[in-house]
Amino acid sequence: MVASGVASQIEHDVDGYLVNNIPQCAWFALRLLRDPVLHTRMGQAAREKVRSRFLLPRMLRDYLLLVRSSVVSRIWLYIRLVRQCGRPDTETGR
Repeated sequence: MVASGVASQIEHDVDGYLVNNIPQCAWFALRLLRDPVLHTRMGQAAREKVRSRFLLPRMLRDYLLLVRSSVVSRIWLYIRLVRQCGRPDTETGR
């Protein structure tokens, strides 16, 4: 019953349970219902994982880091080309 992407997102017994059949699912559900400390700890761990890995601010930060690294790479490439070939003529573009 474990979907392929789910196993990479859930750490078993830390922020969720990975199950292979309905009886396992029922057993883990009852375990959480009977243990308020466990379900609170696991819920907090799951919330923190989602907040730190999947929410828009995190995705935006990762995107901006990617853009910044791309821009920096292009600037360094331009500087290297200028050092090797000289500065292009602004009037002719050569």
